[in-house]
Amino acid sequence: MNDRIKAMWEEATYSIWPRPGKFTAGEYDTHLEKFAELIVKECLTFIEPTAGSGDLDDLAFEGATNEIKEHFGLK
Repeated sequence: MNDRIKAMWEEATYSIWPRPGKFTAGEYDTHLEKFAELIVKECLTFIEPTAGSGDLDDLAFEGATNEIKEHFGLK
């Protein structure tokens, strides 16, 4: 497993990589949602445009990142 993914799980759950029986179903759902949010945000950092350059490519990337954020319910 990728170390960055493990680190994001630990950030989302305040716990080490998942162990059987560690969380109740409700807690697991909450942690899984936070974990997924962290993954999406991490991915967005690789495609977000450079702020303020005004290039057409930047506008296309900004539109794409906004659509991804909206699709996954991120602000």
